[in-house]
Amino acid sequence: MSDASAGLARLETGGEPPYSVASPILVELAQGEAAPRRIVVTLQLEVARRLAAGPDHADYGVLTLLVQRDFVPADWFKIPPAHSFPNPRWTPRA
Repeated sequence: MSDASAGLARLETGGEPPYSVASPILVELAQGEAAPRRIVVTLQLEVARRLAAGPDHADYGVLTLLVQRDFVPADWFKIPPAHSFPNPRWTPRA
């Protein structure tokens, strides 16, 4: 690992990626040569469920496998629509 890669490996990153790019961004971060040690993101409920799914769950898939290979998704919670700006036009079920 180069000095630059070693520095990136100590990086912690966070953000709120749009639904359409959340999965590719997380896979790139998790599978990169020098993945951050922690990734903290606000995600749509569907993406969060896929990340945290176990092998026996319907949401388990390629995204789950690629991210859980080196990371342990934890501590997720719902943010009420009233805490968003602008307020979402719809809210996912449970």
